[in-house]
Amino acid sequence: MLNWRWIATVCAALLVGFAGGYLLAGDGRKAEVSSGLAEIRLNAPYAAAPDELAVFPCTRRTRFDDPYASCLLVMAGGKRLVFGAPMGQDWRGIGHVDGVFLFDGHPISMGGLAGLRNRSWWAGRKTGLLVIGGELLLDEIKTLDDVQSRGDALAALEAETPVDFLDANLRPKPVPAITEHFRVFDTGDLRVFATSKMTNQGNQVLTFEVVYAGKSTYVQPCGGKANLSEGDSLILPVSDRAPLVEAQRQARIGRQDDLVRDYQRIGETCLSSAQAIRFGEAQKLAQLVLVRPDRDADTPLKLSTLPVKSLDFEKGLVLQKGTSLGDDGAR
Repeated sequence: MLNWRWIATVCAALLVGFAGGYLLAGDGRKAEVSSGLAEIRLNAPYAAAPDELAVFPCTRRTRFDDPYASCLLVMAGGKRLVFGAPMGQDWRGIGHVDGVFLFDGHPISMGGLAGLRNRSWWAGRKTGLLVIGGELLLDEIKTLDDVQSRGDALAALEAETPVDFLDANLRPKPVPAITEHFRVFDTGDLRVFATSKMTNQGNQVLTFEVVYAGKSTYVQPCGGKANLSEGDSLILPVSDRAPLVEAQRQARIGRQDDLVRDYQRIGETCLSSAQAIRFGEAQKLAQLVLVRPDRDADTPLKLSTLPVKSLDFEKGLVLQKGTSLGDDGAR
């Protein structure tokens, strides 16, 4: 005869164990989600003192490691300027943006413009976003803006307070294809100039000179052109050859043709760390900031008499304090 009391006891124990396991798993999932949300909240906008010129990586979240498509946030005189809008960029936590400066028209380096437009508007931007780019991009930027109306309407429905759709718009300011030292931004104490270079493929590449407190800091992309003078500072993305060749080899093995093209483009246009340092020494720069994914390869930096700094994915650099050169005080 079956012992029904014993069977009932066993079944009850199994149910309790199952329920307990489910609750524990549920708590684990909640903790995991909570941890992820906390990580997003911790990515507060970068900050710098009003008298500082500081540079920060936009790639804090995505860790995008293509030197050809670098992305930098430069802060000076209370303004926040974004240089580069790479494809795949995560703009959460970028904060207020006063202008975006496009290095060229390649989709890998400007494909994130729509995301920056939307994210900065959702964050409370109260005016159209100034976009500095080559004159060949003017129609493309306008078209990109025109097709955002449906998305703007959806975002407006989620807003707690009424929003002005005009604040979402892009305000393109074209740079002539053949020009040097073309003024594109001016608040009196902070000015930005553009120098244009045309490639054989018809791509317009822009290098930007940021002038603050009488000192010039150039933000130059791979393949760009800068008219440097002794005592200037230069921010330059680089890629050393050994890791680049290995990455391209692995991409070929995996038949990742898009990555093979990316690495080939980097190798054709970007300098290595050693090449950049020799260039900086020849120009007698005040300081050189290297933007690079292989941030652990510091040997060339230690061998140089030139003040060389490395900007990684996490930290920023204070390049200038008022009229003096800054230090590594990152926020």
